[in-house]
Amino acid sequence: MTDKNSRVEVIVLIPEEEILNDQSQAEVLADFRQAWHEAMTGQTIPVAQLWEGLEND
Repeated sequence: MTDKNSRVEVIVLIPEEEILNDQSQAEVLADFRQAWHEAMTGQTIPVAQLWEGLEND
């Protein structure tokens, strides 16, 4: 568990222009809001767990 006042670094990845054209600005904003909510409510996966199984590929 982390301290409620701890600092968080957010990296926002912007898709290629052609991909962005297929997705409305409202959809992109909704996806970001959902991701932000999940991060703020602790619904996250440790980075080490994300890399499991990929290291040996």
